[in-house]
Amino acid sequence: MTRRTVVLLVILGVVWAIAFLFLSRGQEPSLVSETPREDLMGTLANTFVRPDLKEVALRTVEHPVFLFQTVALAFDRDEADKLILALPRVGEYKFLGFIRSKEGIRIILLKDGTKLEITGETPNFGDYTVAYASSLGLIVLDTRSGAFYSIR
Repeated sequence: MTRRTVVLLVILGVVWAIAFLFLSRGQEPSLVSETPREDLMGTLANTFVRPDLKEVALRTVEHPVFLFQTVALAFDRDEADKLILALPRVGEYKFLGFIRSKEGIRIILLKDGTKLEITGETPNFGDYTVAYASSLGLIVLDTRSGAFYSIR
């Protein structure tokens, strides 16, 4: 081999070594440890909103505070379906079905024999906001008490 070929092979080897080190460095274990996933039903069952919380907040703050700010909730499908069956029901509504589309979600409920259609990205009706919808029913958040209920 000529001297030129040896130099090119050495340069090629160095480039491959740098590429290998760069790629293997990206797969180092993370310093942040993942916390174990908690049971969703257990977490919600242990959640309690004190009724006097709003009154305490309004007395200590000069400006009224909106306690229920918009948050994104993510539900595991199986756990949420179990939760629909386990949560207390909203007695005045009956769930008929829902359709998801690009515009959002369309939910059809029955209240006192009258069909009620709710649409939007985050549908609201009465004192309730829909948190999760499936074929079994809805998980709704009561905006007055901060508690979750189901509509089946």
